[in-house]
Amino acid sequence: MISNRITEIRKLKKITEKELSEKIGMSLTGFRQALANDDFKVRTLQKIAKCLNVDISVLLKEIEIESLNDTTAECPNCKLKDDIIESKNQIIKEQETLIQQMQNFIEKTNQNTEN
Repeated sequence: MISNRITEIRKLKKITEKELSEKIGMSLTGFRQALANDDFKVRTLQKIAKCLNVDISVLLKEIEIESLNDTTAECPNCKLKDDIIESKNQIIKEQETLIQQMQNFIEKTNQNTEN
């Protein structure tokens, strides 16, 4: 169950339910209810994973939680995560270039219509 994983990791990281619920923007009651029902939205799981400083896959998959304390252990998803971030950054750069080109075109068009 995802709730059990969240609780195990939260305790391992020495974070209280109240602290975690506040960090993810939920009331303590709402957080406890979600834990009891094992009912979380994906966006909430992303926030929880970020606050617990783990990849969301840790909450969803069966991996050794004890290895989370080992700072020398290589994160199995780090390479994939880095590749995704790099791809997203490249897309952002391309979009920024396109936006700049569009702005230049609009300025040029406006100057031509004013003349």
